[in-house]
Formats: sequence, structure tokens, C-alpha cells
Amino acid sequence: EETVRYPSASKLPFYYKPETEHTSEAEHVVDEIVTSEKSYFDYLRTFVTSYANEVTSIASGSIGDEAAIALGLTVTQVDLMFGKRLNKIIETIDKILVKLEVLVLVREPIPSVYNIDRAGVLADIMTEVSTELGEAYKPYNKYYAQSAGMLTTAITHTAIREPKARKGSKQIADHIFDDYKRHLTFLELWQEISNSKPLLKGLRIDAILIKPVHRFPKYLLFFERLEKVVRKEHGVEHPTYLKVSKAQKALKEVTSKINDDINRYNDMQRKKFGEVVDGAALMRYTKPV
Repeated sequence: EETVRYPSASKLPFYYKPETEHTSEAEHVVDEIVTSEKSYFDYLRTFVTSYANEVTSIASGSIGDEAAIALGLTVTQVDLMFGKRLNKIIETIDKILVKLEVLVLVREPIPSVYNIDRAGVLADIMTEVSTELGEAYKPYNKYYAQSAGMLTTAITHTAIREPKARKGSKQIADHIFDDYKRHLTFLELWQEISNSKPLLKGLRIDAILIKPVHRFPKYLLFFERLEKVVRKEHGVEHPTYLKVSKAQKALKEVTSKINDDINRYNDMQRKKFGEVVDGAALMRYTKPV
């Protein structure tokens, strides 16, 4: 299976611009939203390209059966936890960041002929991409509980089998790391890789995997703040406010659809199995080889 490689979402730097005495509260919120999205993308992309792809490769036998066995996860388990659903989210965010570049380039209000400012531009973008975002997040969120349960069970089994991670491996040269990682569990591999990546250092795998679940609630909080400050600055008749309100409504609708999809899936499981099947139950059907 071909390994997914993600390019940088943008060659432009996403960071807070120097503030001036004319910077409005709405501008602060817009900058925070854009910067937060880029930071979130960087976390997920780094996780997938440096760790998830490596785990997938090892589990599929790329460096031998011994390494696949030592890893402690099957290809099926890896795909359920870190696979195509997470890749789809990253691809979607990448496309959205390209649209958000205009908010990095444009610092002044949009020409008066449009009668909107950067908050209005952001709102237009989020309204436009809300459905696509929902389609990307829906499968991941629907199966997240099972994936998280599976990861917890895998960690427990791995901890019992191999309680102590290897030490001193940061000094191992790149050209012999392939041989070294043949003997690593997926947790030990995470320790090796995360310690070498500033974005991932000190984080647990589950702290990364839950980020997409929290993303839509975070969008709603951001736009709740933006709606309040735009209403305060412009009033409810201003085109920017109307656009922000429209985006807020679109994001709420998509969030509701995601939650409805999760509830339908859980109801289906209850009818079929008598309960919602968690990751531990799934593990019984996908044990490591």
C-alpha cells in the first residue's frame, strides 16, 4: 500500500501579525482561528507522516514478520486507529488552509464596495467548506469510541508484555535504526519518534487521536466568540455580522448531523449486539499475529 505523504499546507507563515492600536477584537479572534487551524493541521500531519505511516508499513511486513509481530498491532488494527479516516481529515484541512491564506495576506478591511472585513471573509470560507468538513469528520467521529477502546486495550496488552521502554536510542544512527525498530512495540516506536519531533514530544497517542473529535466543538466556540464581538462592533444588520451568523448556523447544522450519525450507528449496534461494541470487543476479532 502506497504511503501517504503530505506537503506543507501553505508556503506562507501562519502566525499572529504585529498588533496595532487599530486592531479590533474581531481581528484577534480571526487570527486565533486561522492560527489554531494551522497548528492543528501540523499536529495531525506530523503524527501521520512520522508515526502512523511507519506503523502501517511495519504492520504490513515491510521490514519482516519479526518486526510485525514485535509491533503488537495488525494491519486491521492500525487502519482502524490511524488509517484512511484520519488521512481524509488531513487532506480536507489542507485544502481549507489554502483558502485561509487570504486572511494571512489581507490585513486591512476589504474594499468598501463589499462592505465586509476579514471576519466576513473567514465566515464565507467556513460556510463554503462546512459540508465538506462534515463529510471528512463524520466517519472518524462515528468510529472513534471503538478506535479509542481498541488503542486502550492494545496499550494494556503491550504494557503487560513489555513494561519498560528501551533507553538511549536517541543516539542510534539513522542507518541502523531500521534494524533497531524490528524489535520495538508500537508504544516504544512512538516514544522514539515523538521524542524526536518537537510537536509530538511529551504527548500520548490518545491525545493526538482525540483532537479531531474536539474540533467541531472548538469551531462552535470560536464562532460564538466571533459572533459576539462582530455584533458589538458592527450591529446585527452589518453584512459581516450576517455572514458570521450564517457560518455559525452552518457549523451547528454539520455538528448536529455528525452527532446524529454517531447516535444512529450506536443504535444499530445495540439492535445487533445488544450493546455498543467497544474497542476491547473488537480486539477479540483482530488479535495481533
